[in-house]
Amino acid sequence: MNYGCIVIPEGLLNHIATYKHLIIELNMLFKETEGDYHEMARKLFADLEYAKSRLTPWSFSLFNSLPDFTKTQLLTEREMSGAIRIN
Repeated sequence: MNYGCIVIPEGLLNHIATYKHLIIELNMLFKETEGDYHEMARKLFADLEYAKSRLTPWSFSLFNSLPDFTKTQLLTEREMSGAIRIN
């Protein structure tokens, strides 16, 4: 039998150009909210039209293609400064 293991480093998405741009856009959106991160995250996750209006077309397409658990992590796992924490 062929068994294997893939090791994916923490923070990999921060180094892929398209994801890096999406993360920068999300950080800017959350910075504009003045601390109400949970409400912004809920809106972006639940309302695709709202997300489409707030993100560039490229970032929205990438965001919309992500599985729900990745979207949740991008929207809810935030550091004290408000920046996204990728695990």
